[in-house]
Amino acid sequence: MSRARVPRLGLDLGGVIIDKYMIDPETGERFRRRHPKLPEVDGAFVAIAGLVKDFEFPPNVYRGRHVRRKDSDDRKLKVFIVTSGYPKVVTSRILWLDEHDFENRTGLCVSSPYKQLAKVPRSERSTYQVKKSVLRFPGERDRKDLYCAQLGLTHFVDDRLDVLEKISREDVPYQYLLRVHDTDEQFAALVTTLPGHIKAFRNWDDLKHVLRRDLERMQDAYDAEMAYAV
Repeated sequence: MSRARVPRLGLDLGGVIIDKYMIDPETGERFRRRHPKLPEVDGAFVAIAGLVKDFEFPPNVYRGRHVRRKDSDDRKLKVFIVTSGYPKVVTSRILWLDEHDFENRTGLCVSSPYKQLAKVPRSERSTYQVKKSVLRFPGERDRKDLYCAQLGLTHFVDDRLDVLEKISREDVPYQYLLRVHDTDEQFAALVTTLPGHIKAFRNWDDLKHVLRRDLERMQDAYDAEMAYAV
């Protein structure tokens, strides 16, 4: 039985895309959880857009051999946002993504079918192809592991170590901890406690390069197995 897998990336929202730890300059305290002025994590949008735009499965050939693929397979990288939250939090986060133009800036769909159709002229709605939203809301954060398994994610980024530790390495072999506000001392101490399969980063600039390398590594392994299975 094949063990090769097509790469699928999962991202947390708070702490990975939304900078929930940022200090409000007006109050000197952290922004409230659902504050509309919460900033984005530095470099997140650019890094995600780069992966979505540039990372593409190669043609159905690996080193001269045909690669067996399903006709319905999209050659673009599959990305999902898996974030905890109940109705009020979900609503505020969707509004935040909309206000920060996340969809246009990254290429990931976060709009409901109704919202998509509302922007399309009536005369064109019958032919409009509705996109699937990449948002997934497990409710409690300790259910993220179930969603990761159900979505077939192979790579996942979160800002909480306790969340990653609950996700099976067999389900998600590549796991990344993003800690953008840790001090040098905090980060150094954290790294010494990490399981071997979890990699820690302090910014998206460093993370994106390792993430791309790991995605390409898994894709290469998949193509190799599929080519020699033909």
